[in-house]
Amino acid sequence: MQVDYIAVETDPSARSVIRRVFADVNLDRPGMFLRTDIFRYGNDVRHLAHRRKLPKVNLLIAGVPCQPFSRANNSQDYPSQGLRDPRELFTVVHQIYERANRPDFIIECTPFAAHLQQDFQD
Repeated sequence: MQVDYIAVETDPSARSVIRRVFADVNLDRPGMFLRTDIFRYGNDVRHLAHRRKLPKVNLLIAGVPCQPFSRANNSQDYPSQGLRDPRELFTVVHQIYERANRPDFIIECTPFAAHLQQDFQD
């Protein structure tokens, strides 16, 4: 089986880790990946979500920023605002999921803060 792997990540340090792990797996399992240009769709998931055509997706794995939802975020300057938070990417990942015909998925996110539960009731 060959895998067409796509990565989208804004943080330069995280991109570096992804590249390193991808290279290690590619060395250990030659021929596993169809392509090596894993960041070919850019570094911002919002741009990927708004492309006219999405690539075929069999498995969507996403880790969205937790600050908009986190119980642990007690910042006075940047408090949790849930779906109204400009850092929120959960809905963007959901758009990709829907447009990609609802593939299997793994989403990593923090438990939501109690005051944000209303966001998901509306």
